[in-house]
Amino acid sequence: MRGRTVRQACFSVACLTIALLAAPVLATTSQLHSQIEALRAPNHYWHRIAWKKSLVEGLAAARATNKPVVVWAFIDNPDDERC
Repeated sequence: MRGRTVRQACFSVACLTIALLAAPVLATTSQLHSQIEALRAPNHYWHRIAWKKSLVEGLAAARATNKPVVVWAFIDNPDDERC
């Protein structure tokens, strides 16, 4: 029984050592800030358009301003490379 406990302890220490060695190094504040900025959505031209969330709301706004309705549907995350 004692041999099994020692093996379990050794296994736990080995797993902990591997986890600590594989852990990422803590970044500085400026590195974290640049990583956060890289994750932000780019400022594409369609982000500046005041899109309506519903078709009924868009139709009402189009009638009120006498403008056409543009329906844009996209299944994935649009970017400049594909549009």
